[in-house]
Amino acid sequence: MPHATELLHLLAGAAVFMVGGLVKGVLGLGLPLIPVPVLSHFMPVPQVIGLMTMPALTSNFLQGLSGVNRRATIRRFWPMMAGLAFGIVVGTRVLVTADLAALRPLLGGILLIMVMIEVFNVRIPVPAAHERRVGLVFGLVAGFVTAVSSFMGPLIALFLFALDLSIEDFVAAFGLIAFAAIAALTLSLAAVRILDGKELLLSIGAIVPVLLGMEIGKRIRAHVPRRIFRLGVFAIVAVVALNLLLQGVLPKGL
Repeated sequence: MPHATELLHLLAGAAVFMVGGLVKGVLGLGLPLIPVPVLSHFMPVPQVIGLMTMPALTSNFLQGLSGVNRRATIRRFWPMMAGLAFGIVVGTRVLVTADLAALRPLLGGILLIMVMIEVFNVRIPVPAAHERRVGLVFGLVAGFVTAVSSFMGPLIALFLFALDLSIEDFVAAFGLIAFAAIAALTLSLAAVRILDGKELLLSIGAIVPVLLGMEIGKRIRAHVPRRIFRLGVFAIVAVVALNLLLQGVLPKGL
């Protein structure tokens, strides 16, 4: 029976990752939204973040390939990618040394304020002359948030929406930026020995259900109007923010 129980746990985990992939396929982000809160009820948060690395790395790489002009995208957003990498290195150190109970609600509050800015239609345009500097700052903050929570998407999404990209350009740019961030996160987690051995194998195994969910989600996205797409992305950001806020009250969040 122990083998049957372990198989059941693996199938349940695969289903959770598949739903996360479905969300990402539809909206271009949100992969951790389902697996992280669910799995954190059964294992330590650093271990959950480690499990997310391989499916996140693979899914964002493939998503980034969907863009028609990848070199131009990299040239445009390299400061944000650099900021993400540095923020992740700093955040990973905090993940293994600090008490995150007070930090995560603060991060959630910041994200919720940003969602309210969108809800009330307050426009904060990013002038082309300052885009790289603003991207660097957003990258630093988003990298830190990624390391301590695995919720990388919200700040990146908010920045990309300020640039008023099309749906497909948004999805492709997000994929390339997120791929760079997850690559940095994977190396950082390996350096502090969070990602090794069994966790790495399980993370690799999670790639298949995530990609299956993404494929279903992409077919749905083809029929989603731009306004609904934006609302869906900001709904993701709001849920992430509320989860971070609740982690100050409930150890496991939502």
